[in-house]
Amino acid sequence: SHPPLLCEMVSLHGYEMLALVLRSNAAVKSINVLRVLLNGTVDGSLLVDSPDSKVRVKTSSTAVVKNMHILKHILMDWKIWQCAPLRVWEVCCECLETLVRPSHPNYAYNIQQFTTCKIAKDILNY
Repeated sequence: SHPPLLCEMVSLHGYEMLALVLRSNAAVKSINVLRVLLNGTVDGSLLVDSPDSKVRVKTSSTAVVKNMHILKHILMDWKIWQCAPLRVWEVCCECLETLVRPSHPNYAYNIQQFTTCKIAKDILNY
C-alpha cells in the first residue's frame, strides 16, 4: 500500500531475498508469519480466529491480490512451505484457493494477477 516502498523492494530484489531467508531450515514458518504475508498480499482478510483458538480460512472472503511479488516469490514457493508445519501449508493452500474460487466476486481480477505473475509456468518448471 506504499508504492515507493514496493518499488524499492522490487528494485532491490527484496522479495527474492526474503524468500531465500524463509527457505532456510532456521526460518519460522508459522500461522502468524503466514498471516503477515497474506496481509501484505491481499487487500482484505483471508484468516479468521475461531473460538477454539484455531485459525480458519474465510472462504467467503472478497480479498483481491494487491502485491503480486509476495504471491509469486513467497506464497507460491513450495520450497518455503515444504518445511512448515502441515497446518500452515494447508492454510496457505486454502487461502490461495479462496482467491481464485469461481464464486469469488473478483475471480477474474485475481486470476489475471496469478496469470501476470506467470505462476502456472513457474509451477510447471519446478
